[in-house]
Amino acid sequence: MPETYREYYKQQLEEGREFQDHVCETVFKTLGLPIMQYSSTIYQYSKGESVNGVEIKLDKRLNDTQNIYIEEYEKAHPENSGYVPSGIKIAGNWLYIIGDYNIIYVMPVSILILSSRSDKFKRVQTPTSRGFLMPVSTAEKWAVKTIRTPGEKNVNIH
Repeated sequence: MPETYREYYKQQLEEGREFQDHVCETVFKTLGLPIMQYSSTIYQYSKGESVNGVEIKLDKRLNDTQNIYIEEYEKAHPENSGYVPSGIKIAGNWLYIIGDYNIIYVMPVSILILSSRSDKFKRVQTPTSRGFLMPVSTAEKWAVKTIRTPGEKNVNIH
């Protein structure tokens, strides 16, 4: 476990980026959809996560909770006073891809925005994000595509 929040944040960011690469490769191979990610903070905040309006999220607890966490707001540090729109609340995002190394759900942002307005789903707030939990059974029904993967990372570093 990292000793400071900065180390923790850096570790989480790297894990998220690695998963984004996995998703980009998997989605291209299975659906033929190239996702062109922005890597700089300034582009991500001003333009969104990708050129083509696709948001990718790693949900490491999906298998344990049998829910996916749909993020709406975030803050980079727990001590920051306010949250900023993220995830499904970023203008221009039309596709939300969430999962882990076993399963990937490709979901229309429009469905998730409608879901966020419903009282059907449990609202969640963490020290750095706010959103809601959607049961995997619902995600299975509402996803435009569900991609099952081998459950392992595809890259070996020498």
